[in-house]
Amino acid sequence: MAALQVALPLVDGIKKRQGEDHELMKIKKGVEEGKIKDFHLNKGALYFKGRLCVPKIAALKKDVMKEAYNSTFTIHLGRT
Repeated sequence: MAALQVALPLVDGIKKRQGEDHELMKIKKGVEEGKIKDFHLNKGALYFKGRLCVPKIAALKKDVMKEAYNSTFTIHLGRT
């Protein structure tokens, strides 16, 4: 049986670039050692309470904000 899996380029980029953020790597090590509980790993990607951790990379954060702002699910009050 085949499984359909949707991959979002932004999410994939976030997961791949987590390794560039030294703070996230310290947390990841703590999770692997069992010292940190609020975070968890899923297929190597770091999450905080079920939310994907975005590394401190200016260009990546800009892409996240642009995606959130331009999303068809975003509601702008006073506009249709």
